[in-house]
Amino acid sequence: MIQLTLRQRQVVEDLLNQTTAVSAKDLAKKFNVCVRTIRYDLDAVEDWLKSQGVALIKKTNVGIWVEISDDYKEAIKNKIQYDKPENKVLSKDERYNHILLKLFRTVNPTTADYLSDMLGVSRTTVMKDLKYIGKELKKYDITLKSKQRVGYMITGNEKNIRKFIADIFLQSLNRQELLEIIKVVGNNQKLSEVSFDIDALKGLSSRIDINDIKRAVKSGRKMCDFWIPDSSYISLLVHITIAVDRLFKDQNIELSCERIASVKEQKEYMIASEIGKSLSEIFDIKVPDAEIANITIHLISSNLKLKYLYNEDLFQIKNSLDETIEDMIREIKEHITLNDYNIGKLKSDLLSHLKLTLKKYELSIIPENPLINEIKANYSESFELAKKMAAVFSEKMSIELPESEVGYIALHLAAQLEVAKSRINKKALVVCTTGRGSAKILATKLENNIPELEIKDTISVFELEDKEYLLDDVDVVISTINIKTMYKPVIKVSPLISNAEINNIKDFIYQGKIEIYNRESEHKDYMLESIMNVVDKYIAMEDKLKLRTELGYITDFFINSSNKVSMESGITESFSRNIAMILVDIGTMISEIISEGNISYNLSTLWGIVVHVVMAVPRWETGEFNREININKYRDDNRELFDIVRKTLNLIGGKYDLSIPDNEVVAILRYLI
Repeated sequence: MIQLTLRQRQVVEDLLNQTTAVSAKDLAKKFNVCVRTIRYDLDAVEDWLKSQGVALIKKTNVGIWVEISDDYKEAIKNKIQYDKPENKVLSKDERYNHILLKLFRTVNPTTADYLSDMLGVSRTTVMKDLKYIGKELKKYDITLKSKQRVGYMITGNEKNIRKFIADIFLQSLNRQELLEIIKVVGNNQKLSEVSFDIDALKGLSSRIDINDIKRAVKSGRKMCDFWIPDSSYISLLVHITIAVDRLFKDQNIELSCERIASVKEQKEYMIASEIGKSLSEIFDIKVPDAEIANITIHLISSNLKLKYLYNEDLFQIKNSLDETIEDMIREIKEHITLNDYNIGKLKSDLLSHLKLTLKKYELSIIPENPLINEIKANYSESFELAKKMAAVFSEKMSIELPESEVGYIALHLAAQLEVAKSRINKKALVVCTTGRGSAKILATKLENNIPELEIKDTISVFELEDKEYLLDDVDVVISTINIKTMYKPVIKVSPLISNAEINNIKDFIYQGKIEIYNRESEHKDYMLESIMNVVDKYIAMEDKLKLRTELGYITDFFINSSNKVSMESGITESFSRNIAMILVDIGTMISEIISEGNISYNLSTLWGIVVHVVMAVPRWETGEFNREININKYRDDNRELFDIVRKTLNLIGGKYDLSIPDNEVVAILRYLI
């Protein structure tokens, strides 16, 4: 997040001191800038206040004011006064992203001087950045227009602009980070420690919550159940978020009547209509037909698979495609060894995939395959055979398949070749984020290389949200992404699993590491019970379950960071006892603060302080402490709070034989003021 400039902090202070609404014109006059500049400042101020849980209200013909309680007003004033901009030097890429975000977020021209002030760099540097950005925009047929004494603004075809914005986010964030956006925002957790781009996506519009976008997409499943790869789900969320933001600015996408009519014939259109209806209700906006058609195109691009409805396949099966697939398999049959069952499965898989391919072709949608290089490297033989199959398809259907589609055919072929060699026994759930083809090849390669492994199902994280019951019938979860389950071991692998990762799984299964996991689970349960027994009388009944869940994360961290000897040598009891005592000490501190009338009780406040202290103890033991300025100011302004926190840290320091300085008192005060 960009820190507020000096003038922007002064604007915040001025608004906090106002007893009535003030106009932008009055603010501009007061700070000796034009109205346009003050509106830019107000955009930044609004975002900053929102991050502090405060609303900036702007009402036509009334004015601008801050909606805040008197008690919290003083806390914000203190934060504004002492929260100085960080001395961080932004990289070129960070500056480019900040500038682009600013240009896309506003419909009015933005001056180089404003960008210079915003980024804390010279005007010359900004001009060089704008020159580079202009060249990048040209690749998308977008123009960066400039007018002397007016500023810069972006113009171009709305479709191209949206694609560029989406590419910024999707290229700068890897799949793991994007999934974290969905999880973190959905859980209302802070994103401050993650990269700029995540904050940018979250802050694309102050009126958009990604959780609402997720809710709208899932509403489409009520109309017709469907499956979508996680990577495509993320891309879909990004595109819809951008679309809603552009609709807020009255920047609608334009599609020809013929294009809209052709899209309306697709089954996905009814899902898109339901999503559009939900977006209209959630954000109070009108979603026109062109936007519904555009969402439909994104759904089809996402390799969305509609499930059976009324026992009838929603896709029309074309006889010519059946015959073509027969010819494709016949072309390579002498090079492969598959039984009738595997041949039938290959035909079925190719039919399902190539129907989508034809649909994309009819709608001029360019297919993408993010795994193409890995497929060519790891499954070169299948890829070469897939090229022969693609040549037959091109001859029969008069459609040239791009390399991305050849890669998908190779995946389906390789999956069945692995199945043909597989033997089945133990139970596992495979969670894969990259699509049906790669999920199937992952599952079957596991079964082939580990005879005792029976794959009960292959699903995405998207599905796991609604089907957690699947964990009940498996012994282990094998996933291409880091996920947490409360009671099952999880082994992370790459989508196109390597031999080294297969060996790791064999070690896990064959060499007793499941028993080790079970013992670790017992340690965790022991820790949790020990801690909860100590703090039971200090925690309200309705907070116990949440606290137990949160404590699980810390015990996981301790267990995963400890070796076997440590776990068996009494450290478990020591760790449990110390966390419990820290909880009691902090709980006592909170109670004392509440009795003094300084704050109201909040479990998240208690938990934030507990996590801070528990994680800080190892740092304190090495003599590493926070650096703070204006300690005396904090002490003088919050004397009672400061003394209570100081006393508590003395108690905690005594347990660890530490001398904890006042710097750390200030760090904890921030949770309370």
